[in-house]
Amino acid sequence: MFREKEKGPVKTGALAALLAIYLLGNLMLQAFNLSYSDIGRDLGAGKMADFLSVIPGIVLAVLSLLYDALCDFVSARAIAFVGASFLIAGSLLGIFLHSFWGILAARILQQSGSQAAGSVFLVSCVKRLPPKRKTFYIGLFGAVYSAASVLGVLAGGLVDSVPWNLLFILPLFSLPFLPFLSSLPSGAKGGEKKVDYFGMILFSLLAGSISVFFDFLSLTSALVLIGLLLGFAVYALLNKNCFLPRKFLKNRGFMSAISVIIVFNLFSYAQIPIYQLIGKDVYHIPLEEVSWALAAVYALTALIGAFSGKLVSWLGHYKTVLFSALAMVLGLGLSALFIGFNFWLLTVFACIYNFGEIAAYSPLYSAATSALLPEERGRGMGLCELSLNTTSAIGLSVYSALLSSPLLSRLRLTASSSGFLASNVLWIMALASALAAVLIALFSKSLKNGDSASFRH
Repeated sequence: MFREKEKGPVKTGALAALLAIYLLGNLMLQAFNLSYSDIGRDLGAGKMADFLSVIPGIVLAVLSLLYDALCDFVSARAIAFVGASFLIAGSLLGIFLHSFWGILAARILQQSGSQAAGSVFLVSCVKRLPPKRKTFYIGLFGAVYSAASVLGVLAGGLVDSVPWNLLFILPLFSLPFLPFLSSLPSGAKGGEKKVDYFGMILFSLLAGSISVFFDFLSLTSALVLIGLLLGFAVYALLNKNCFLPRKFLKNRGFMSAISVIIVFNLFSYAQIPIYQLIGKDVYHIPLEEVSWALAAVYALTALIGAFSGKLVSWLGHYKTVLFSALAMVLGLGLSALFIGFNFWLLTVFACIYNFGEIAAYSPLYSAATSALLPEERGRGMGLCELSLNTTSAIGLSVYSALLSSPLLSRLRLTASSSGFLASNVLWIMALASALAAVLIALFSKSLKNGDSASFRH
């Protein structure tokens, strides 16, 4: 691999190709989030069926940092092509294999490939585009993520009527876009600074171990987490060329944005499972109808995401993020209060929540990376993605634990006559969004500085 230059434009065709590959790969994440229990039952996986959703999520959290950090040092073109090969290999394995471990391996490969395209796209935006185009394209990336969720939940809803292995065909439609990746920067041979591969891998394993600990609470997972945490701490203290310099932690603007991202996205992965639960247990409607409702939510979210960059230019980073947090609280609170009234009314409330979540994506990432120098922004974006994916995976585990709480099943905090458990979980999710709003107010100065900082670099 080669060192990449910091300057120079990235072609629109290459950005469009990366988005298309990311969309076609990432839709599998939501498809399996919706249907993993049915697929696991067909494979005889038993209680391990949730591995089909959880493990690829952990892989996503690990690789989001690794790929983004590598973009500070090596060829974007090489990363994109390696990722595309993973995506294609995983798709072919999934089509022809019919074993639990084979399908799990296929999903891991697919997620690895999809994330490579997403990482190269985001880092190319924050390092190579002017401020207004940067916020537009980051918002567009959020829109594509939502579009992938639309297609994913629709695809996942079809497993009742078509063979589920046909889902693996969908990412293969990315093949026609591969030639456009050749216009990505290839970098220049050599370089002044040695790439800290060991540090990147060690920290990525540490990030993955956090998700594993919350997914599989045990003494072993706790010891592994503690061991990796101590190992990386010692390594960072002794190695002056560690890929993650201590000045990152001292950067107030960057750490403020990261803190908000962590709380903001805690329950983002739980939205699909909780609406599936509400549809099944409260309204007794089929999975396919739930998938259409969620598709409508994510379709609207995709539309909002495409224009979120414009919203940032009107309101600024701080007001956009604060308004987004309040929308999330409103959407979740109304859902909890009126959970048993009408499923399509809940869909409207879900749109309000998703509006808040997607509208904050561009200003938070822009504020975080604008606080860093251009040559640091790949690692900065990696930490943003890591924070989002890791905390979302943890939130999904917390959500699962809440569902088994005897106390929550007895509390009645809703105006409806049913759905008490799901309503109480939604209230807890609303409280997390309210906490995000408090953090936004506390870090208002740093977020407001994002508006001026984005134009300084």
